Amino acid sequence: MSNIDIRLGKIRLGLVDLTLCLFAIFLLGTSSAIAAGDGLERAVEQAARMVVPDGTVVLAASASQEGHWTFVNAKGERFTAASPDEMKRMLGVLASGAKEPETRLVLVLAEDTVFSQGKAFNVLPRSASLRLSTATGVYTLQDGPPRTAQVSPKVRVEIDERAAFDEVLTQLDRSLARGGIRVVALEPSAPAILSARPALDKSGKGDLIERIDPYRLKDALAGLRGQTVLITGRLADGLLNFKVPSGPDRSLIALDLVTAAEQHDVNLIILDATAGRQPGARNWLWLRAELSGADGLTADSGLDALLGTIATETRPLTVRLTKASAERVTMVAVPSVAAASATSSIVDALTRAAAGVSNDVTGRIEPTAIHMYLVSAARRRELDRRLFSSVPSSFTWGYLALVFLGALGSPISWRWWNKLWPPENRGEYASAFGYQAAGAVKLAIYVITVMPATAIVAAPVALLSRLKGAPHAT
Repeated sequence: MSNIDIRLGKIRLGLVDLTLCLFAIFLLGTSSAIAAGDGLERAVEQAARMVVPDGTVVLAASASQEGHWTFVNAKGERFTAASPDEMKRMLGVLASGAKEPETRLVLVLAEDTVFSQGKAFNVLPRSASLRLSTATGVYTLQDGPPRTAQVSPKVRVEIDERAAFDEVLTQLDRSLARGGIRVVALEPSAPAILSARPALDKSGKGDLIERIDPYRLKDALAGLRGQTVLITGRLADGLLNFKVPSGPDRSLIALDLVTAAEQHDVNLIILDATAGRQPGARNWLWLRAELSGADGLTADSGLDALLGTIATETRPLTVRLTKASAERVTMVAVPSVAAASATSSIVDALTRAAAGVSNDVTGRIEPTAIHMYLVSAARRRELDRRLFSSVPSSFTWGYLALVFLGALGSPISWRWWNKLWPPENRGEYASAFGYQAAGAVKLAIYVITVMPATAIVAAPVALLSRLKGAPHAT
């Protein structure tokens, strides 16, 4: 049987080869099906735990590559809809007695379906409220374009690729206290350096706003590794324009700041505000004076909480990943203009006019966009694993592993080392101190370099010698 050949065009396959190919295809298909099944099962579990008002039916759902939908209720009963007529019967089958106009339908969609089967959404009941099921939670889906997932009351994340979505979620969940966050005001007459850690307000109400000479900010970032720096200005034509207490507006090359932040693993956040006005002397991030809602921030709050203080109920922020590499990611958050009606905007303007105040008078800064240049999640994990900030963790832990392995092989490698550097002769030294110092230098060189360098060879040899019961010469 194994000698039978099958010819496909110019390709000649043996029966065994063909069997292995088919088996590999089967395994790939099975693994895909298992992955899809896991996503649906998770959606079923999350749907069952949801607390909903009376008259609401919650179902888990996923779509196949062919566009066929599978719906599952809390009892585990399944219904597959492959046509519009079957879709209409779905609710009556899985929720007996429920009728679509009177029943509010919530569909918890498997993650694979949302990211790969977006076009299949068109056949779902238009009245259904959609949710995205992920390993980190369930998020409300908002119709686009672009389609977004609501991760907090005022913050949404654009649905694009799964990797990009996961990266954004990880960044938004990052604690503000992680590494420290610095709110910086750009003033030409200010100091040229920033302290290594944030300055604390003696009243205990948070970190103080720090002033810095804008033309020295690029150099000051070198001492803020791992921290987050937040600045305000108006971005235009590659320049960061900002107001000064007196005189015309000044500007910086934005790319210079972004590059410096990347070189020193600093998270840089730029609030793109039309006026380019700088925060005042009071704590603009943590107090309510200039950023409404910021008094609700705590040390455990995430980046999404910071964005939530800038957004409003009528103008939530939509976050999207614009650029990503192994070490850095660039995100931008913009107000969802569509969420605010023209009427509400006019009412807001009239309200401010009637009160005789404006954003400039009240001190509130309302950015038109928030640009975030951040350390990637993968890079941050690498930095967290490091014992020394400037040494890659793989080198450090690899070296320590070789030291440990070298210690096991030390009876062998020490003998080799004695051949290269023979034992010291006491008679060659005028004092005991010189003799001991020479021995210490020899031992230090051995432990630091020779022992780890010979570990891979010496350790197995030492182990075999012990197993054979052979004595070791020292």
